Amino acid sequence: MAMRIVVEDCINCAACEEDCPTESISKGEDAFTVNAETCTECEDEYPEPKCEEMCPIDGCVVKAETPHRR
Repeated sequence: MAMRIVVEDCINCAACEEDCPTESISKGEDAFTVNAETCTECEDEYPEPKCEEMCPIDGCVVKAETPHRR
């Protein structure tokens, strides 16, 4: 699982990018993006994902939805 940024809520402040321990967050075309392949949700580093904690917009950084499997 990884974090995701709600594009329509992102104000491009870069708070999430600066504190990402895995450098999984980068500036995208419209908003910052999270690389799901490298994002660890800060497991074993912080009690909660650092990007979610640092974001000034409540609900902008959330856990990615788990894909449905059949």
